[in-house]
Amino acid sequence: MTKSVYEGVSDPTNTLKKRIAKLAKELFDKNRISLQQKKDMTSTDDLPKLGGQPKLHKTNHSMRIVTYSRNTIISLVSKLAISYIQQLRETNENVVRNTKNVINDVSNIKTDNDERLASLDVVDLFNNIPVSHAVGIAINGKNFVNHR
Repeated sequence: MTKSVYEGVSDPTNTLKKRIAKLAKELFDKNRISLQQKKDMTSTDDLPKLGGQPKLHKTNHSMRIVTYSRNTIISLVSKLAISYIQQLRETNENVVRNTKNVINDVSNIKTDNDERLASLDVVDLFNNIPVSHAVGIAINGKNFVNHR
């Protein structure tokens, strides 16, 4: 008996379309998007494509998963989420806006002789934050309160 290498999967398109249609209706009802944006969000059927990019600087050359979502079922939702996140970033002065600003900020830090400035490469810092929660915060404009 030969074992199959491939596993059957179901097509998620209809599920995604229903979720996006529900989201678009909610946003439209709250006057957060126009009727045209609502129509645009619900008019595409193409799914994102996945690819891999080798991490050549790592010893085992593991792959970085890359999602190609231009002109797909989620591209307009993604653009909308990004616009909300950008608006939120403008309200916070403690946000990294771009590399140039970071370099300028770091260049202006004065340290004493017994102090050192360190840079850390953090791996998987936010992998336990539910994406739907983060997007909900961005879309609804609610502040996140950390209850420890």
